[in-house]
Amino acid sequence: MAGPRGLMWWVDRWRCSSAYRAMTLEEQGAYHNLLDEAFLCGGALPDNDFILGKACGDALAWPRLRTAVLAHFTLGVDGWHNGTLDQAYAHAQHAYNRRARYRTHQPQPSHVTAVSSASETSSVPCDALQASHA
Repeated sequence: MAGPRGLMWWVDRWRCSSAYRAMTLEEQGAYHNLLDEAFLCGGALPDNDFILGKACGDALAWPRLRTAVLAHFTLGVDGWHNGTLDQAYAHAQHAYNRRARYRTHQPQPSHVTAVSSASETSSVPCDALQASHA
């Protein structure tokens, strides 16, 4: 997958969210699973109850959980979105792109020189360091 591989989970933001305060534990789990799935799908979940039921983690419970969980999503032309996730995904995508540009176009700084001998890197041989920690 090209793009960000993970997001920051802000615990304080989650604990202050309406999703955390208003939903049951079962609803919170389904919600979090759908956020994970939306991230893997690039931000949008398909408008398909069969897929949403599987993605939430319990297809049999999905009809009971659907209203409470989808109250925290909006339906767009490309599927269900969560505003907070969209912001976090955009931030992660920007950071990923910035790191990719850095990795591919970063010239070697002129002030960096190769270390020519072990005596320049450490005054204690590696074997002695390992023995002292054994």
